[in-house]
Amino acid sequence: MLVSAWLPASHGTYLAACKIPGTSLGVIYNPYCIWGVPDYVPEDQVAAIADLLKPDAALRMNRRIQDINAGAGISRFSKAMVTEYALDGDGYYFAQGTEADCFNRFEQFYAEEEWLVMPV
Repeated sequence: MLVSAWLPASHGTYLAACKIPGTSLGVIYNPYCIWGVPDYVPEDQVAAIADLLKPDAALRMNRRIQDINAGAGISRFSKAMVTEYALDGDGYYFAQGTEADCFNRFEQFYAEEEWLVMPV
């Protein structure tokens, strides 16, 4: 029994690999992708994705958005968001990697109070 999943967008690929038929009991919630910035990034400068393109934020923000896992739904959504919000035109990009890459990068940037975007 799968009690909670982001179907079909995120976990649908995992469920499709199972050859066992299932019955959907209903939708509990509709998932969405969210990004975060560290708490030292002022909210009045970065409170929404569009704010990443503001000149003051763009001067300080690192353009790499680190992947947590190529198969994760948040990775697919984040990669698409870079294009959908035209962040790629300002040099933002989504980098393939692992959870360790993502967490280690966050810890390093946080220790140095460098600005970055994190898929969460």
